[in-house]
Amino acid sequence: MIFHPPLDTTITNKTFIGNEAIIAINSITAGPAVNIESSTNVTFWAGNFIKLELGFWAKVGSSFHVERENEGLKNGLTEGK
Repeated sequence: MIFHPPLDTTITNKTFIGNEAIIAINSITAGPAVNIESSTNVTFWAGNFIKLELGFWAKVGSSFHVERENEGLKNGLTEGK
């Protein structure tokens, strides 16, 4: 099964309390009021850019990763990879 992520994603007023990946073909914008709680792993994966606005917080003990990849996102992602 192939997953086709959205072109752009904007995240506002969200608290991450579990492990999660946010994927977009072009860009991800996060903020305001975006919080990553302790003991939480979050990855943002976008093809061109990721913008963290005022009000984005990753608390002590959390794990926040940024990945940039273009070709795999344009062609769709195979579930499980």
